[in-house]
Amino acid sequence: MTTTRENLMAKRYQKIQAAFTDFAPLWLINDEYHPKVDSFFFNVVYCHPVHGWINQHVRYDTFNDVLYHIGESSVSQEALLLLEENDPFVSGNGTASIPNHPGNQL
Repeated sequence: MTTTRENLMAKRYQKIQAAFTDFAPLWLINDEYHPKVDSFFFNVVYCHPVHGWINQHVRYDTFNDVLYHIGESSVSQEALLLLEENDPFVSGNGTASIPNHPGNQL
């Protein structure tokens, strides 16, 4: 059975949503498919509760259905303002919390 690119993108969306749901909203940028390695390479931008706005480089291996963290960098305020003009790839309210943070205790 041949898997279409649309099916691969749907599987990737499910994997991203499961892995990054606590960090939503997040934006997907620099999306590229490399057929030789059967993988998508892209960046996700989100607000981490400790480190602030992060631009994380990710590889999605379609054969193994795995996300690989390749690296990350911080996002400048100017880039963030441009990015927020677009709709997020995954919407949400960013429910990630900082472990052992006094504000999270009852």
